[in-house]
Amino acid sequence: MAVDLVKVYIGNISTDVDEAGLRNLFSENGFTVENITLKQQRGFGFVDLVDNETSKRACEVLNGKEFHGQVLVVERSDPKSRRRNNLTNKLRIVNVPTSHTKEDIQKMLGTVSIADFKRVSKNEVVQVVEITFDSSESATASWVRSSH
Repeated sequence: MAVDLVKVYIGNISTDVDEAGLRNLFSENGFTVENITLKQQRGFGFVDLVDNETSKRACEVLNGKEFHGQVLVVERSDPKSRRRNNLTNKLRIVNVPTSHTKEDIQKMLGTVSIADFKRVSKNEVVQVVEITFDSSESATASWVRSSH
């Protein structure tokens, strides 16, 4: 009987993390990884877990966890074919000066309101922020407005 594995995306991985380190992270938190695909230089990877419930728990436990100086993004992976037609209510902005706050980003985006704002990673000079909007339409509108 074939097992349908569930793919989980891990983002914001430090470039010094290898497959063994990623496997250990999951193991130390009670999760058995079946397969790992690591794009080490690009800072992301995928792991295959045994079922939906395990993947859901892994996302809850590991998303936002600091690992090798980076705050991980861990979420269920959507196949590209499904993502193309699904708009998201999230926007990730990189190279934001560390002095910028939620209010500064809000001013840049204009009238679109931000439902949630979190720093995904940060160093001395810049940060990566993830903004959640009330709807995918608001996220799209903010992107269009800020890119002009």
